[in-house]
Amino acid sequence: VWNLTDDQRTVVRANSGLMYDQPLNAIYELALQNDGTNARASATFSPTTAGAPAFPNVFTSGSGAQPNTAATVDPDFANNRFIYLYYTTPENGVHNRISRFTANSVNPDIVSVGSELRIADLPPLSTATNHNGGAMHFGSDGKLYVAVGDNANSANAQDLNSPMGKMLRLNVDSELSIPADNPFCTTAGTLRCAIWAYGLRNPYTFAVQPGTGRMHINDVGESTWEEIDL
Repeated sequence: VWNLTDDQRTVVRANSGLMYDQPLNAIYELALQNDGTNARASATFSPTTAGAPAFPNVFTSGSGAQPNTAATVDPDFANNRFIYLYYTTPENGVHNRISRFTANSVNPDIVSVGSELRIADLPPLSTATNHNGGAMHFGSDGKLYVAVGDNANSANAQDLNSPMGKMLRLNVDSELSIPADNPFCTTAGTLRCAIWAYGLRNPYTFAVQPGTGRMHINDVGESTWEEIDL
């Protein structure tokens, strides 16, 4: 999964939780390894370059569909240098986290040390390693949308008190707030207020149609069918 910044650089994420930032003309391959609990990645570039800087290097945890990583760049990246990451962390129990990082103003190939700003920590994950979701993009309304899997528990998708099995919608203004017009908010300041759509199983990726702003969500079916939700 990769995104383009305004300066025509690519931000690529691997299942390891690493993101690589390189000029668009760098053609590369990602080689992944997994030690059973934590995945790591290396990159080989062609034509030969001086190396592949991690952007950023985030320590993740899990197996199967974990560790989960998703990344997107701010629409105003040229001015604010913001990168958003959705990843599985082992900190205080394995769970998914949404964070914002800032690219270094001097060297845009790296993230500024200490720049992580945690937007949301989702509930602890069960021992299930599938249905972890994992996609994030900006909508035509300028809001940040994050797709979250049901953690292999179908009841989560219908439970409006759980962010699992949902599409979340967030403001990325100075306060990183929750939009007041989200449809299911009953208690301000809770993750329930971030829910924009529910009833999803494992929305592992989605796209926003240019021009119309219509969202196409790729969701996982069971045994026979996959589905695209509009």
